[in-house]
Amino acid sequence: MNKRKMNETLEELVRTDSNSLDEPGLLFERLARAVRACRRYNITSPLTKKVRKLFAQYVESRIDPETKRLLEEAISEKDINKLKAVCEIIERNGQMYVGVENERSHTRNYTRI
Repeated sequence: MNKRKMNETLEELVRTDSNSLDEPGLLFERLARAVRACRRYNITSPLTKKVRKLFAQYVESRIDPETKRLLEEAISEKDINKLKAVCEIIERNGQMYVGVENERSHTRNYTRI
């Protein structure tokens, strides 16, 4: 996907009101794909930051308060065992969290050392 097409897609996603859609989940699936594509192709701009923020807000709204508290605690304490435990909870419950994928990669890198 070229940069121009990606920018058009990102602009459309930012302009779209999820409340006006019959299936708002589809918007967030598109946001997720856009975030992954931007990360994969190292595309950074104010627009990509907006899309990531929108997606993060959606994902965070889906996680239960207790799990979110445990995740924030594990990240702030930089406790790899707590982080692994929270990742397992999130996977078991089918929840998503933007930071989990990133933290899991750090966990894998840390355990390789």
